[in-house]
Amino acid sequence: MFDYLDTPTEEKIRYNSPDEKDICVAHMLALYYAVLALGINCDHSTECFLYSGLFLTISNTIVAIIKLAEGGLDYQAMSLIRNLFELFMTLLIVTESSSKRAAFISANKSEED
Repeated sequence: MFDYLDTPTEEKIRYNSPDEKDICVAHMLALYYAVLALGINCDHSTECFLYSGLFLTISNTIVAIIKLAEGGLDYQAMSLIRNLFELFMTLLIVTESSSKRAAFISANKSEED
């Protein structure tokens, strides 16, 4: 297993070669979430800060997955894909339920507040 991970990228077998369309869609998706994060006024409320943070983290994770996959680090990219799935599920849950959103926000407050 370690011999496979130490193999240079050129010697690894690529089973599904991405085309330019797939890569462009992934970059556009990352840009979409980055623009959403920048478009939210975080001074307005704590909920806005929550959404801005989630959108920005999703955008950064997508870019990191692209870079790792292009560099041949498939295992690390798959770890981040699982993380990305959890981020999307968190976004879905806090958007759908106001009580879960309040619990999520209160869990991140420090004890001094």
